[in-house]
Amino acid sequence: MPAPTTDLAQIARIESELTSALERQTRVFAAAFAAIERVHSQAQLTDPSSESVIGQLQRSLEQVTAAQISVASANQKLVSTGADISPSLRRSLAQQESSLKDLLEKINAVQPLFESARSALIPQLDDDVRRRTMQSAYRQSLRTV
Repeated sequence: MPAPTTDLAQIARIESELTSALERQTRVFAAAFAAIERVHSQAQLTDPSSESVIGQLQRSLEQVTAAQISVASANQKLVSTGADISPSLRRSLAQQESSLKDLLEKINAVQPLFESARSALIPQLDDDVRRRTMQSAYRQSLRTV
């Protein structure tokens, strides 16, 4: 009869791993929601000061991805044991799924802000490239004269 105890111990370890991953994901989601709110509060995403806000959002979304992978991995391990998932873990997984959907909706809501910033920046970048090309050509022509 030691085998079921080992299996129960393994299941308990995997449940603990999943619980920890879910707790980490909760913190990561909160940080991502806060980063999105900071993006919304930016007056102009084309302003150089918005670079740090955009960087924070990018790092936050990378952490969301890593946390989601961790939760999915732990969940898959638990499912592969064939054990029933406890009601509290089911609730936590459902809550995280709901939070992820909310996060995706918020991300979709800020997409137009980034698109308008891109539209505003492209002409500026084109002008800057044209100016640098002309300056380079002028310098080169001065060297050959």
